Amino acid sequence: MDESTIHELTLDQLHKAKMLMTSPEWSEKMQAANPDQRQKSQLALLRLQQACTAMENAQLDEIADQLKDNEPALLAGQKAIDAACDHVDNIQSVLKTVTSLVNAAAKVVTL
Repeated sequence: MDESTIHELTLDQLHKAKMLMTSPEWSEKMQAANPDQRQKSQLALLRLQQACTAMENAQLDEIADQLKDNEPALLAGQKAIDAACDHVDNIQSVLKTVTSLVNAAAKVVTL
């Protein structure tokens, strides 16, 4: 896969994760969550927003090598986000998945 496609797919999944974590369904889950889960959710959302911004602002020619080097982790994170969107009721799983994708993106761009 070329770097441009990896970048585009990763950015799409970061945005998908952000939509999930700002959805009414997620908000409802957070209302019923314990304080630790709410705190972890807010931290994950903050890091997710940072990853989105950094990836959007990155110049493709400057991150092409990092995208290629981290392609397996980015693609795995992308697939995991799709699965997490189908299981919003599992807070821990969603947070773990989002964190995994953000950590993979952080290897490409500075957060």
